[in-house]
Parts: sequence; C-alpha cells; structure tokens
Amino acid sequence: MLTAVGIISLAIGIGCALACASVVNAVLFRAFPYRDSNRLVLVWENNAKRGVGLTPTSVLNYRDFKEGATTFEDLGAFVDVVFSLDGPDRSERVFGYETTAGLLEQTRIAPMLGRIFTAAEDKPGSPDVVVLSHGLWQRRFGGDPAIVGQTIRLTGASHTVIGVMPRGFMLPPVFGVRLVGMDIVLKEADFWLPLKLDGQPQRRDARSLFVLGRLKPGRSVNQSQAEASSIAARLASDYAVDDFGLDFTVVPLETQVLANVRTLLFLLLLVGALVLIIAATDAAHLLLADSLTMTGETAVRSALGATTWRLMSQQGTLSALWCALATAGALVVAAAIQSPVAAYTKANVPRLSEVKLDGTVGVLAVALGVALALAISLLPIAYARKSGSTRSMTGTAVPVGMPRWRRLFVIVQLAVAIIVMSTAALLFRSADTLAHVNPGFVADGVRAFELMLPESRYASAARRNEFQRRLLEQMAGVPGSQAAATVDILPFSGDSAVINFTIENHVAANAQTKPRAALRAVSASYFDVLSIPAIDGRRFLASDEGDASPSAIVNDAFIRRFTPGETIVGRRIKRGAPNSQNPWLTVVGVVGSVRGAGLGLEPQPEVFVPYVKSSSAWPVVHLIVKSAAPARAIAPAVIDRIHRIDAELSPSTIDDMTELVATASGQPFFYARLFGLLAGVASLLSLVGVYSVAALGVSARSNEIAIRSCLGAQPNDIVRLVLRETGIAVCSAVVIGTLGAWMLQRRMAAFVYGVESTDWTVIAVSALLLSAFALGAVYIAVRRVSEMRPLDLMKNGAGAFA
Repeated sequence: MLTAVGIISLAIGIGCALACASVVNAVLFRAFPYRDSNRLVLVWENNAKRGVGLTPTSVLNYRDFKEGATTFEDLGAFVDVVFSLDGPDRSERVFGYETTAGLLEQTRIAPMLGRIFTAAEDKPGSPDVVVLSHGLWQRRFGGDPAIVGQTIRLTGASHTVIGVMPRGFMLPPVFGVRLVGMDIVLKEADFWLPLKLDGQPQRRDARSLFVLGRLKPGRSVNQSQAEASSIAARLASDYAVDDFGLDFTVVPLETQVLANVRTLLFLLLLVGALVLIIAATDAAHLLLADSLTMTGETAVRSALGATTWRLMSQQGTLSALWCALATAGALVVAAAIQSPVAAYTKANVPRLSEVKLDGTVGVLAVALGVALALAISLLPIAYARKSGSTRSMTGTAVPVGMPRWRRLFVIVQLAVAIIVMSTAALLFRSADTLAHVNPGFVADGVRAFELMLPESRYASAARRNEFQRRLLEQMAGVPGSQAAATVDILPFSGDSAVINFTIENHVAANAQTKPRAALRAVSASYFDVLSIPAIDGRRFLASDEGDASPSAIVNDAFIRRFTPGETIVGRRIKRGAPNSQNPWLTVVGVVGSVRGAGLGLEPQPEVFVPYVKSSSAWPVVHLIVKSAAPARAIAPAVIDRIHRIDAELSPSTIDDMTELVATASGQPFFYARLFGLLAGVASLLSLVGVYSVAALGVSARSNEIAIRSCLGAQPNDIVRLVLRETGIAVCSAVVIGTLGAWMLQRRMAAFVYGVESTDWTVIAVSALLLSAFALGAVYIAVRRVSEMRPLDLMKNGAGAFA
C-alpha cells in the first residue's frame, strides 16, 4: 500500500511539474520560427508628453524613420484588415494583414507554393495579388496544389493567388498590446496583401501602421533605440503640431510577444516546482516507512560488515524502481494536463497551441526521475544508521519525540501548500471580480449574427443600408424575438474604429484631451436591445435616419474625458479637423458607457451615428437579437429571414453575447484554473505527507505509547500529546507560509484586478484550512494507534503501522 501511494504521489508531482515546464517551454523558451529571430524588432511611437503611450505610426513618419535609420537591415510596415472571402456557396470572414513589400522576407522563410509579392506589386494601380496561409489554403481550398494563379474574391474584389506559406507560419505572431488605453490582440493571419503605401492617408496624425524591422548583424537594440530617439526628436521639432513630444520605442519581437505572460509563466514554473517538492518529500517519507519493516535486516548487514555504499545501493535500487514507475506515470499525468491547456482558445496566451510533450520535456522527466531517486534513497539509510544496530534488530525505533528532520518536513510541506493555495485563491478572486464587472449592457438573451456583405452585391452604401432596413423589418416577425438591431462593430469583438473629432466651440486644454473616440454605426433600437441606459437627451428616432441634419449620440465617457462639467446635448461635433469636409453632427443624447475594449479597462469615449449616415465601407454587419428562447431555437428562424432577403447570405459566426463577455476574462480564468489545479494537488499531497509523517512518528514511538498506556494514559492523552508536538510544526509552517505568500503576492500587483495584491484574507483562510486538515490527518493517524492494546504495540512495533 505504501509503495502504491508513494509512486502515485511522485507521479502526480512530477507530472504537474512537467506540464508546467511544457507550457513555459513552448511559450517562452522554444525558438520563434524565424531565422535569427533575435534580430527582429517592433518600432512604436511612444508619446509620454501626450499621455498616450504606445501607438502605431503614420505613413509619413514611417517613411521619414525608414529614410533616416541606419541600424536596420530592412524595415517594413503592416496593418490588420478584415475581408469577406466570397464563394459560390457562402461568404466567410477572414483576417489578414496588408504589408509592405519585403516584410514577409524578413522572416527568411520561403513560401511552400509560389512566391511572395514584389515591390512592383506594392504600388497603387498594380494587379491585386494575395498570399494565403497554410490554414486557409487547407480549410477553404482543400489544399489544392494548383491554387497558385487562381482568382479569389475578397469583399468583392478579385485577387490572384501567388503563393501559400508553410504550415505554422505566422507574421506577426499572435500577441496582445495596450495601445491608447485599449487592449489590442494581433491575430493569426489567413492571408497577406500588398499595403500600397501611396494609397494610404498621407497625414502624420493618421497613425495606423505597425512597423517591423530586422537589425543589421552586430547592431544592438540599444543602438537602434538611440538612433530612433534621435530621429523622433528631429520630427518633433520639424512637425510641432502633429508630432509634438514624439519618441520611438524599439522592442524586440520576442519581448513584445511575451511581455504580458512572462512573469506569470515563470510563477507557474515556480509553483510546479513547489508541487514537486511536496511530492518528493511524500515519496521519501513513504519509502522510509516501507523500509522500517527491514530495519532488522539492515542492522544485520551492517554488523556483518556491509559498507554504507552497499546499503545505499540496496536502498537506491528500490528508490530507482519507484522513480522509474513514477516517471512513466508522470508523462501520462502531464499529457492529461497539457492537452486541454493547449486547446483553451479563450486564454489569448501567445503560442499556447504549441504546447506539447516534446524531447526537451522528456529529457527533463528522466533528469527529474534520476535526481529524485538519488535524493530520496539517502533518507532511509541515514535513519537506519542513526537508529542503532541493536534496536533495529528488534524491529523497533528510537523512542524519541518528533525529530527535528521530521518536523522540518511537516513545515516545508504545509508552508509550500499555503503559498500555492493562497496564490491560486488570489488569482481566482481577481478573475471572479473581473468576470462580475458590469460591461455596461445586459448580455443575457442577446445573440449576435455576423454578416459579411459581398461587395459584388453590396458595393454601394445605399445597398447596404437597404439590406439593414429590410433585415430589421424581417426580424419583427421572428417567433420569440423581443427586439433586434444592427451595429457595424460589436462590443468585445476586438475591432475598433477610433478617429479624431472636433467639438464646436471647444478648445482642448492639452493634446491628451484632444477629442478622439470610437465611432459606431447603429440602428435606432441598438440601445434597447443591449439595455444601455439613457443619461441625457434622447435616443435615436426613425426620423434621424432621414433628417437632413445628422444626429449623434455620445457616451458619458466622452463627456468625462473631453467636456467635463459642460452640457453636450444640442452641441455639434464632426469627424476630423475643424476644416474637414465632414458634416456636422448634432448631439441629441448621452448614454451609458460600454467597456467594449476590455472588462479591466475604463470605458472609452464613443460616438454613435445612425447606420444610414455612416460613410464607412466596412463590409461587416452585426445583427443582434434579444430573445428569451435558447440560441439553438432562434438561430434557424433568424437565418431563414436572412435568406428571404438574400438567399446566398448566411451568418459567418453566431455568438452569444454572454460568451463574448466571458471571453474578455478568458486569460485571467485560464491562469486561475491552472494555478487552482496545482493548488489542489499541492494541498492533497501535503496532507498525505503530513499523515505519513504522523504515522511514521507514531510507529517509531510504539514502545513509548505502550508504556504510557500501561501507566494509565488514556487514548485522548496520547492524541493530545502527539497533536501538541505536531502543532508546533504546523504553527511554524503557518508563519513561514504566510511570509512566503506575502512576498510572492507583492509581485503580482500587475496581474490582479479589483483586489489588493497582498490579500490577507486569502492568506489567512488558506493557512487555517490547511492547518485544520493537517491536524485532522494527524488525529486520524494517531487515534487508531492510541486505542490498540499495549501488548500488540510492544509485540508488533513499527511493523504494525508502516
């Protein structure tokens, strides 16, 4: 029994450590799939004087930077784009990047089919070409080897396929970054198109370009940063209005991708190591308990001249067998943990899908097994030698109290378990707090249907507006539908259209308060469907869609940021600069703010306009339907009504708004669940360890307990004696564990939301729970012994309890 428990405990501990190592190895340590990836850097604008932090750059600033930079071997730009991939049977939303010529070449990875586009194809007026990802090629075109040269339609425009990139190729890698107060996630691409810079807005304040560069051999990031800052200072001086306070920040690509996860993943590796420590001490205790049955044999061998090396070899063979079996089991445990981890798509952790048990993890498993076999084989030998040959031959052990080394194991196990449990509990509290943040709207019962409007049939704004009008009319007849609306950009969709605004008769106090807001084109019923409260003025009316004087609605975040203490209803705003040709919009109402950029972020300023007044050519329409019926029940009816308008159009995605909100807290819950699993394992193993220590201690004191019983000691007296001695170790563990948890939580301030990074309630509850369970385990171990007859205790000795 002891052997089985010891092997299982060790297998679980090693398996958890290997699972943590496989995650950290895949995300942090595995080389990026680019040649000389350490030379790839991202270049951001960083304007601390304007208070905006990192931002993309503009076309003009990019060109000036590229012309003046000498530390780069190559420099390219890209922007993220969304298109509708049109086909004879359906349209599919696809995500990709428009890039400058040569950007894909920076990876030094050749396409598996065809070629990438040239500088001549990156000019306005040149033929439209596209390079496909391996995933899109397989998913949509069945891996057709003759795809090169064929024509596909992206949002109605024909593009010639000139190449297919190999499996696993990503540029850029998936990563998240906070830009201008918003969490932006750059996703895996389905395709790459020429950017054609000459056709982009030629303004310094139109900042939309992401910049990727490859440093020259021998040039460092620090050298490049110094050069970038020098160029920025010159631009800030030459263009004082648009580039006031400008600086550039050069960040290694690997650092940028891993910036938001590095600390937590190292913490995960530390926690995995702590779990392994508990498991190793468990195995050592149980192996020692198993060896107590052979103390007589060990003493005889020692008396007959057996050397310490021979005794260690005998014990080491048993330890090696334990660890070999545990290592094999650990690989099964690690595989069982890492498979769901790699498949957890809501985590938004870069490279998480690459987690696997590779050769590196296998070597680590063998190394851990060998190291633990050597370590835990020493304890039984040391204990047998210290017990003395004469007493060992009688089958009994030295009748002392709780030896210092045994007390140390109790302290280590409980203290480590307290640290792990309090860390996991803090992350759970943070994730739960974030999940209960009010997003600013009511998501219950709201389903979102994403429709990609093919340009072949919806090229004009009039056609798109007519489609939305008919769509809303059709939704009125859907059984179970309570309300329906349309919006171009859905909250929590990851998309955004943030633009500059001018407020009539308003002068910004500084550059930071210059009006800039997200623009949303909505139907009049949008606020009713999402139950967004009205704060001032009114909501849109049917007349606003045909009014010659366009109307707008702003959220209260817009007022707090730009016009605090002022009345905005009745005033006019317009897109762009005061001298722009965009029409003035009269603000008719103020609504509550939605945390559409992230639950953990403050709401961003937003401006809403009727969808018929939108000048955007955005091909996406989101239909949101509020219904008490289940999603499965209402979806067929909604799709049927869509087909009545356009038989070839079907939703590309159907989302429950509650799921979209939940996804916004996906990464915190990922860490909370993973750390929670480790905390549960650590707690269980520590309790097994405390029980084994108590049982071993009681076995070593069998003669003492028998004598005390003969002299009149009652079972409760013996229980109190052992609990008092164990209580000293438990109290010491609480003190050390509390101190360790406090020190660790102090470093987690950047990763928790809505709670103090040092949460004494969490630490106290973790310590009390584990202490209570530990003392309970000791009580169970000693209670059985205290009720046995003294004659049985003296006759059987340790063998009765091992």
